[in-house]
Amino acid sequence: MNKYYHFLAVAFVTAFSVWPLLEPSASASTETKVNFCNKSEEKVFIAVGYKTPEEAGVLARGWWGIEPQKCNELSLPLEDGKIYFHASSSSSILQWLGDTSLCVDTVNAFDLDHADSMACTASEQEHRGFKELSVRNMPVVEGVSTVDITPGDATRVGGGMKFCNDTDEELYLSLGQKKATASKTTINGWFSIKAGKCYETTRLNDADEVYYFANTSNTDKKWRGDVAFCTDDYDGYSYDDAAHMDCMKNNQKMQLFKKEKIGSDGLFEHHFKSADAHVVRSIVELCNSRSEKNVGVIAWKNPEFPGQLISKGWYNLAGGECIRDLAIDAEEILIYLENSDRTVLIDGPTEACINNSKAFQYSRATEMKCNEADEVKAKFATKVITAGKVRLEVP
Repeated sequence: MNKYYHFLAVAFVTAFSVWPLLEPSASASTETKVNFCNKSEEKVFIAVGYKTPEEAGVLARGWWGIEPQKCNELSLPLEDGKIYFHASSSSSILQWLGDTSLCVDTVNAFDLDHADSMACTASEQEHRGFKELSVRNMPVVEGVSTVDITPGDATRVGGGMKFCNDTDEELYLSLGQKKATASKTTINGWFSIKAGKCYETTRLNDADEVYYFANTSNTDKKWRGDVAFCTDDYDGYSYDDAAHMDCMKNNQKMQLFKKEKIGSDGLFEHHFKSADAHVVRSIVELCNSRSEKNVGVIAWKNPEFPGQLISKGWYNLAGGECIRDLAIDAEEILIYLENSDRTVLIDGPTEACINNSKAFQYSRATEMKCNEADEVKAKFATKVITAGKVRLEVP
């Protein structure tokens, strides 16, 4: 879901995770290189432990993210040629465990001295099992000691929630769970589900309701329901009370989620099928017939939330260039256009808020105050869309 903007190119995040990344460090003069290779189909995050000449206890560090079928080489200042290793899948359902207990931070990047003996009682800290490995006995690939992270060596520690993509396109999932009597719903997104694959996560304790929404990368197809929650249309996000937000910040957007009950056995499985998708009504092609570069904003009425107008930009148009396959769920489109020196080329009678200096999406462009830095009102011209497709030419 890549968009082209004049001020900023914003890429749709294909997976959301709260796990941060660390860069390898080597504080000692003696280094040992170890290559960690992810042989699974899911991104994994690894933590390592080792002793250095300066420390009596075990130093534990994490997390490094490794994409499926990729490797990450770390340089470690080892004292005795022995390391401790732990890994977790991005869903946290699979863990690669051992018999040595070390303290980790389950959410944040961490660097803990004496991880083998510390109390490990701070927020987000817990003991995890690490596997003890001897560098001398590791297989060597292209001259580097290598650790293969294979599904067969993993321990399943969670699960219960499974979402399967039965379409031929990659999908992006937003998800929430809660107990029916809870007042707030936390919504997380976006989780990537490849065509023909499934995404699994762990059912939260006592949760008996699940909420989910999915769309394709260019948002031309949606799997939705009738419960409104705020989402971020581009970046990974986690909102603790998604139902009661004003949802007016840049890139935020209200979406309608499907609500279902979780079975008494604590298990839930859903399959996204093409036949069940809501297909947006219109595809827009925006073309610049001039020789100079122009930038534009499009807007449309949100059919799911009457009275709301979505404005989105900036789209960067070089001379003779077109931006194709802009999916909008409306039968008319509004447009505002400037050339490179900010001269207005297309406007009209409808006022809506835009950001004058960076990429933006405003879900309530006619309702918002529009008084933050760089926010201004622009006047949009309306173009009727026929037969589900429209080509807009810059005059």
